[in-house]
Amino acid sequence: MSEGINLSALVPADLLATIKKGDPVRLGGATGFNAVLTTDPRPATDTSTDTVGPVFAGGNPAGYASITREGIHPFTVDFAVTDMYAPIYIVTATGVLSDTDNTAANPQFGWAMNTKAAPSGELLVLIKSN
Repeated sequence: MSEGINLSALVPADLLATIKKGDPVRLGGATGFNAVLTTDPRPATDTSTDTVGPVFAGGNPAGYASITREGIHPFTVDFAVTDMYAPIYIVTATGVLSDTDNTAANPQFGWAMNTKAAPSGELLVLIKSN
């Protein structure tokens, strides 16, 4: 892992069952930091032991996933983006990206690196490092 950019991180318990590799996440709530999962989270109930190498993607402990805090990542969103570099927000409770600023509940996740029409489609997002 390099300089705190790629980490093994504890996934919020309320997202553990629904979040997967490639999904955006806000760790630490409104005052936390943005990331993208690079592995699926290891189930919190997994009690297997590591006797011959990593037993789960990334070798993460139960309840953790590997993440990255940098780069441009593709996400499927259901809103239109008409301006390059438009701010993109994340709903901390669900991990869903949004075009709506609601500072405490929807802190900025990053910036749009392409435009797209509604409804659902791919949006490239440059992660905002806090």
